[in-house]
Amino acid sequence: MVNAWDLRLTGLLEGGWNSLVALAAADEGVVVLKLAAQPVAMAREAAALAWWGDEIAPRVLRHEERFGALLMERLEPGTALGWAGAGDTAVVVPLMERMHRPLAGELLPLPLLSDLGDEELQTMREHAANKRRLVDADSVDMASGLLRRLFAPSDATEHVVLHGDAVPPNVLRAEDGLRVIDPRPCLGERAYDAGYWSIFSGYGCDARSNVALLARALSLD
Repeated sequence: MVNAWDLRLTGLLEGGWNSLVALAAADEGVVVLKLAAQPVAMAREAAALAWWGDEIAPRVLRHEERFGALLMERLEPGTALGWAGAGDTAVVVPLMERMHRPLAGELLPLPLLSDLGDEELQTMREHAANKRRLVDADSVDMASGLLRRLFAPSDATEHVVLHGDAVPPNVLRAEDGLRVIDPRPCLGERAYDAGYWSIFSGYGCDARSNVALLARALSLD
């Protein structure tokens, strides 16, 4: 892709989820080239970034699905948000509101969160059968029951494009605000991203205060 897109690599960046990320010089200036081991994962990321647009995510310049290659604008200064307390959770509320705008009948190549949950359950069942020191059958039954309750459809169910890995290192500072990067996107209820952020910002230490703040600010149950 370096030759096909007339790029000159200038350095490596910390990678995303199962990917190689590099800085490159191009006609557009300095850009970010991302190469994934699984092309389908990169296709999903490109679709989510394009759907969100450049007010929420880096602008997608090119995408080659066959090779799992994605070319994006470089964000400046591009530093990670970091997290030191609930104040940093409050900062991302407007970003989450824009990121979770309702779908209007668009067909995006993204899996459902409920399908991903089923895949995780199957992995747990395999561990319960073969690696009992990791997972026991009772844990699988409990998780299965919880997921059935969480994914039960209702009149209030509304699917949005979820980030899937909403944590402070995946929120970067740009010159005019914050942007999200490195999604593991899927379609589901917006409370998932809020819950994910609440747990993994502070790694559980401030989960309750995070949940209370986001539920109030985003009108979540």
